[in-house]
Amino acid sequence: RRAVPKPFSPLGFGQIMNQGSRIDQRSFRHLIVISLITFAPIALIALMVVSESMPLGVVIDSDGNLRASTQASQDRLDLVLGLSYLATFVGGIISMASLHHAVANAYVRREPRWGESIRASIRRLPAIIALTVAGIVVAVAPLLPVGVIIGRIESEAVAIGGMLVVIAWVTGVLAWVPISLAAMMREQIGPVAALRRGWALLRTRWVPTVALVLVSSWIVGVFFGIVGAVTAGGLVASADTVTGFVAALSFAQAVGAIFAVPLFVTIVTVAYFDLRVRAEGYDENAHHDETRASGGINTRPVPIDPSTIHLPMAVPPTNAHRTSVPNASPPPLPTDPPVR
Repeated sequence: RRAVPKPFSPLGFGQIMNQGSRIDQRSFRHLIVISLITFAPIALIALMVVSESMPLGVVIDSDGNLRASTQASQDRLDLVLGLSYLATFVGGIISMASLHHAVANAYVRREPRWGESIRASIRRLPAIIALTVAGIVVAVAPLLPVGVIIGRIESEAVAIGGMLVVIAWVTGVLAWVPISLAAMMREQIGPVAALRRGWALLRTRWVPTVALVLVSSWIVGVFFGIVGAVTAGGLVASADTVTGFVAALSFAQAVGAIFAVPLFVTIVTVAYFDLRVRAEGYDENAHHDETRASGGINTRPVPIDPSTIHLPMAVPPTNAHRTSVPNASPPPLPTDPPVR
């Protein structure tokens, strides 16, 4: 049986995955509560928006997809579903921010507190949204010129090369944004500084970290799909209206995300700390200082100042406790020794 690595020590690929899964299992109840409270309300709001904005003439085809009777209705349906997916994505980012705060405490085997983590994400909500928007812009903006080049040059080699560039860039952003989010929540920095910080950390171990995020995303995606399929199986089959169909799919996606996102966050958070351990010698003292600065519970013992210790003064004995000796003379006073 292999020994469990200590916190704040460099970890390998398998050790990061193993420690992340251990944290997820050890703090499962707290992480699920955080994921449920932060993700479920946004998913519910997205479902309500979709139900109220659904265009007329939408039906469920034989393949289980929503189809509109006219092109204008189809465009509106695509817009409504796109906004719903965007809201769900933002809810997932907010949930990840809260989970990062909780996993940071669980990393040193401290019990996370879901209320404290949710309050931390609420305080940083503008920065979280700004980082999400910046991440989307960073992921999409560089790909626009690539799409223009592929469209103008009709060549199979150029198309294949462009697709490889797109895949490589999206893969890099997939690792860059979560690491930046962990840095922003942990180090109490702004969204732009967090992106710079995430980039600086990733440069030290780019390939292993990207591979780790890809593998963990694949594992979490499979788990998400299984949980969603099991949850949606009976609900979708029994739905006889478009609203019921959308509600069943939304519920299945929410359940899958609530159970799958914590595992992904634990792995990414452990990878973030591993990057800091390797790059700057991050240790337990720095961890506790950041915990105190971020509004968390300072788990390091506070040193005692001797000047603040007040011992009780000696109380002179009373007559009731004094032993009386008849004709006893008081003890002689000390005298100075004779000077020679």
